[in-house]
Amino acid sequence: MSREREAHRFITRNNARVEPPASVKGGADPLFCVAFVTVRREADDYFDPSIGSLLVGLDPRERRTLHLRILFADTDPKRHPSWGQIWVDRLADVAESYNVTASQLEHLKKLETERNYYEKGVL
Repeated sequence: MSREREAHRFITRNNARVEPPASVKGGADPLFCVAFVTVRREADDYFDPSIGSLLVGLDPRERRTLHLRILFADTDPKRHPSWGQIWVDRLADVAESYNVTASQLEHLKKLETERNYYEKGVL
């Protein structure tokens, strides 16, 4: 529980409108690439604390060795509670949604409506 509290505090601090301590991002030649794919969930939302837990306590040198990439996998990313949050811009090296053609997006929406997450996950 203490790590979870640390993670929540870290995200909250980095989501404040005031400037937090200097944010460090991944360097030009990171050793690790960590990718999170997230969708809006109805019940538990463990995404924010997962990112916080990954990053809290890293010193600048350690943070530069890690490239953090986030894919918001809802066809309408604005539905996700973390989309557009200040902390995402401050902490992620790349945060994006689908970059697909209109027909591919329509297909993804159909899969989402049908709850065909297996096929959607492959795409």
